[in-house]
Amino acid sequence: MAYNSLYDKSQYYDIVFERDVSQEINFVRQVFAHHMGRPLESVLELACGPGYHTVAFAEAGLRAIGLDLQSEMLNVARDKAGSRGVEASWLEADMTDFSLEEPVDAVVSMFDGITVLPTLDLLIANFQAVARNLKPGGLYILDHMHPRDQSPADYGTLYWSGERDGVFVELIWPVNRPEIDLQTSTITVEVELRVTKNGAQEVYRDTATERVFILPQEFEMLARLSGVFRPLAYYGNFLLDQPLDFSARSTQMIIVLQKTS
Repeated sequence: MAYNSLYDKSQYYDIVFERDVSQEINFVRQVFAHHMGRPLESVLELACGPGYHTVAFAEAGLRAIGLDLQSEMLNVARDKAGSRGVEASWLEADMTDFSLEEPVDAVVSMFDGITVLPTLDLLIANFQAVARNLKPGGLYILDHMHPRDQSPADYGTLYWSGERDGVFVELIWPVNRPEIDLQTSTITVEVELRVTKNGAQEVYRDTATERVFILPQEFEMLARLSGVFRPLAYYGNFLLDQPLDFSARSTQMIIVLQKTS
């Protein structure tokens, strides 16, 4: 499994992506209560990065665990939790093969987290690993780009920026014009991270291969192939009343799967 080495620049990644995730946290809790008929008590965040969601779940009083393959990201996440005075657990592990001390009510993959798994075998392994660490009937909630933003003919360009303590950071994804491999549903992008501080700019570049999901039916097929999940619901943003459709209000593709075994 290939990961973009720019994730090693965790302090800069944190500057670019730090944001208020309260709406997303509330949505996950509401989805769980709506489908399960009880409050969410424990949650695992996959590919947690600097731990925005994990820390916010912990602040809401949940037993929260953040999993990431990058120790540098987890160090930032620990510091973030400590600075906010909350307790969360952190696990350095591969999202396709991990074990928790206790199962959780829900597992979340936010911000296109599973696109780093480029093959069907890895995706199925992820689904099965998630199921092993969920309580009976637990939920797997995946936040992904809306299909309109993933044209096979034109991948498009994403841009993020942020500033902290005089350091301005920009991330351009991608800087090349990649083509989707129609046989594997993968794409290789060139990513550029620009860091400006003390009047000087440093530029870091790397390549990343990621999975491209076009339709929600792909997740349903993966769920069925895994043998451990069934599709439960689809949403178009972080509001319970927004279905997945092509309206302007539908900005995400959020998939809710339920453990079956």
